[in-house]
Amino acid sequence: MRDILKKYRPRSLSESKGFIEDRIVVSELPMISFVRLGECSLSKSEILNKLLSNPQQYHDTFVHRNMECGDSPRKISNGLAEITWYLPCGNENMDIFSEPVAVANLRGDIASFETQFSFLCQTSAAVFVFFDTLDSECELLTNQHHKAQIFLVGNNQSNRTSKNCLTKVATKLHLTKSNILLKTKEINDADFVKKLRKNVCNVVENTKMKMRIEQMADVAHELGIWVDEDSADCQTAKKNADAITAEIQDILKYKDTQLPLQ
Repeated sequence: MRDILKKYRPRSLSESKGFIEDRIVVSELPMISFVRLGECSLSKSEILNKLLSNPQQYHDTFVHRNMECGDSPRKISNGLAEITWYLPCGNENMDIFSEPVAVANLRGDIASFETQFSFLCQTSAAVFVFFDTLDSECELLTNQHHKAQIFLVGNNQSNRTSKNCLTKVATKLHLTKSNILLKTKEINDADFVKKLRKNVCNVVENTKMKMRIEQMADVAHELGIWVDEDSADCQTAKKNADAITAEIQDILKYKDTQLPLQ
């Protein structure tokens, strides 16, 4: 992933037409994670794709059950946390988010993947938990060491959401009304996504919880997650690469007003 170089234009550089170019591994960005607890009648990945697409252009960033071949049986993807990055171009009419943000999508039920859920809770600015039903105790949510803001995303149309249990869990997590999003019959998908996007925008623009992927490796070590760069071959290659790039000066000082972003 160290080879991935990204270029973007945050709101602060819109007028000057400048841009930032940096390696994604060392960029300090907020991460927003989306997970599922138990069975869920809402397609988390499909809603997430709509969240990341502007009205003029829909794109299937993540595989979901309603797309072609999306209902194929999973063999190795459960427990996998997929990640993508949304990078603004500086055009208010096109940008969904005015600042860069990483978006993670955990496949599978967090009840079966507590380690992955714990990792996301410690590395994300916010974690959106999709559910149909909640246990009033819900130890999986309440016992986590949260650095992230927690948002509960439920579907009232499923007729399985207990308001009493939801209230108890929200109280234990010290959540406000704005941290609970419920889809009702009166709200269509477009309006629900708009409401969800507003919450994500608020987190992205106001959070102080930003982390480099390099720092996430430290959290992985604490949780016993194997990090591929720990292998001897990767460490040797990294050391050699660092020795070469250390001699290159001013590689990231780009501010070209003649080169527009696409």
